[in-house]
This record gives sequence, C-alpha cells and structure tokens, in this order.
Amino acid sequence: MQALEQTLGRRLPAWLGQTRPKLAKSILKVAGIDRVQTFLSDHAELPPFAFVDQALRFLDCRYQVDQLERERVPEQGPVVIVANHPLGALDALALIHFIGQIRRDLKVLANDWLLQLQPLAPILLPVPVLGPGSSRGGWREAKAALGRGEAVLVFPAGEVSRLGVTGVRDRRWSPGFLRLAAGAQAPVLPVHIGGRHSLGFYGLSLLAKPLGTILLPRQLSRTSQTRLPLRVGRLESPPAASADRHSLRRDAARLRRVVYALPRSRRETGLAAIAPPTEGRALIRAIGACQLLGHTPDGKEIRLGKADLDSPLMAEVGRMREIAFRAVGEGSGKSRDLDRYDPHYQQLLLWDPAQLELVGAYRLGPCAELLDAGGIRQLYSASLFDLEPQL
Repeated sequence: MQALEQTLGRRLPAWLGQTRPKLAKSILKVAGIDRVQTFLSDHAELPPFAFVDQALRFLDCRYQVDQLERERVPEQGPVVIVANHPLGALDALALIHFIGQIRRDLKVLANDWLLQLQPLAPILLPVPVLGPGSSRGGWREAKAALGRGEAVLVFPAGEVSRLGVTGVRDRRWSPGFLRLAAGAQAPVLPVHIGGRHSLGFYGLSLLAKPLGTILLPRQLSRTSQTRLPLRVGRLESPPAASADRHSLRRDAARLRRVVYALPRSRRETGLAAIAPPTEGRALIRAIGACQLLGHTPDGKEIRLGKADLDSPLMAEVGRMREIAFRAVGEGSGKSRDLDRYDPHYQQLLLWDPAQLELVGAYRLGPCAELLDAGGIRQLYSASLFDLEPQL
C-alpha cells in the first residue's frame, strides 16, 4: 500500500505541493484499493498466468471468443498483438489469459501502474504513462523478445480509452508498435475488446487523466460479473523495414480503424478451430506410459503406444495431425483429425522432452491382429485401395 501511495504521490500535479502524500492516501481509499491489495497479498507467489486466472475469478470476469477466430493467433514465431484498451487492467488480464493459452512466451508492454501487480512482473515490459520517465527500456525488451520469436502484446493508445465526441474510444495510436513489427519483420494481429467503464470514470478522466487511471481498482470491482467479447482479426503483414514516420502513422491509424470495425465484421464459417493444446501434465503422463524405443541424435524420444480416442494422447495426436495436414491444404476440417481406426492402431511417436511437445506421429497396424479382430475392413488402407480378401 505504501508503495502505491508513493507512486501516486509522485504522479499528482506538482502545484499540489506538500498535500500530495495525504491526497494520494485519500484517493487510494476512495479507489477501493484495500480489497485489491488483500487479493494481491494472498496470491503474491503465483506465476504470471496462474495469477491471471485467479484474478479473473476474483473479479468474476469471463471473456467470449469465437473458436474459428481463435486459430488466427499464431502458435509460434514473432507476432505483435494490438488491441483497444476500454477497461484498463481488466481487459489486459482477459487478453493475457486468452493469448497465454496459446503463447506461453507472451510479453506485454504495460504502464508502470500495472507493474504494481508483482506476480505479472516476469511478463510485463514497463512503459510509464502517468508522469515523466523513459519508456525506452520497455521497447528495447520488446524488440529483444520479438528477436527471440516471442509474442508481444501492445495497447498502442498507451492508456485507457476516453470519452469523446465519437463515444468511448482510444486516443490516437502511437506507431511505435509498427516500428517493432518492422524491425523484427513480425506480423501484426489486431484484436477488439468489448466493454466500457461507467460514464463517471470517463468524466473524471476528462478533468484529469491520472484520476481515471488511479480509480481503475474501483471500476474493476464495479465491473464484476463481466462478459467481455473478444474479436480477433486477420494477421497483417509487417511494414517494410524502410517505412518512414509518415507511413507508419498512417498505418497505425488504419489498424486502429480495423480494430474498431471488428465487432461489425461477419464471423467465418467452415473449418472448425484447431483444438487447444492438451493439458500438459496429462499429456506427459500419457507419453511416459508409452514404450521407449530409443532416441534420435538430437535427443528426441521415439516411443510406441496405443490409446482410446478420448485419451490425452490421442487428443494431442489428432490436434497435431490436423495442424500438419491443413498446412499442406488438406485435413479433416475438424478440430482434431481422428477416425475409427485410431483405437486399433499403435502410434509411433516422436517426443521432444526439452520442449515437452509432440513433434511427430505415425500409426502402425499389425495386419494379422487387425484382420483377426475385424477382417479387411479393419485396415485403413482398405478404405483407400480395393484390396483382395486373400491378401
């Protein structure tokens, strides 16, 4: 609490003089920070994504996202994710939770007020917004993260949306995120977050921008039982590395319009979204139960196993199979590529113990056993070729 008082005291206007410390304490009390501080104390030791999950439960906040749009989030490689910022900490938590299910390497450019959420510190890159201070460090770290092939989340407005003549909207977007994308040649993923605070919050922000940010904890408690709609746009190609300042500003304004147009866009139909990754511990146990046949020169494990369709092992095999076949223009169109043959076949697996991921799979069928169990119809190849029974 004292650290928050000191941070706020420094951010209040200098003309308030020696009254700033007392005023900061009073404002924090009105803001309802005590309840938030109690939660933070109780969950201070959690890792970032576990903390986010508990925070959303604490605030009774859920988000809704179309499963077909979910697969627009690339599972690997550098990407800059940009979004509007209508609710401050709340929409940041929701988006971190959503993206974090797909990208555990996520980093977030966030203002130093959010850095008071200490459990999030490992994934937050600081960008001061309430007062003087250099933001170069955060941008340098974001550039390095993209260089490592990680995902970086940016709120280009730099602060919570404000009330204006066109309604509740972000202020003009800074083109800094495009410089990041251009430098790393990383695609840009636009996301729209629905929701808004009370008119009183936006009114205070018009009088003094820091007041709106300071009162966010009070707004969070009022925004409980929230269901935030998320819309995910299509990946945008990175700008040219040689793009000048004028073209970057123009593209930033265009992407801002793209984000605000997403709620009005039609949802796609057709291919089902790829299923989410199988829960890690369950998959590791399933892999461990498979027979270890050997190792590849680069340390990957070769294993052999067999499992039911509803098992964690087959869930991940089917998911990765669908990803692989879609990449070459094929696939089942379902969230997982599984069929009636899978429970009867053995699975030859290539497992990466360092990355804890399945990197290859091929099914094997002992023909004699399969024929004894169900005749020629038990062979997958019989669905592709006209096999003679005597074979």
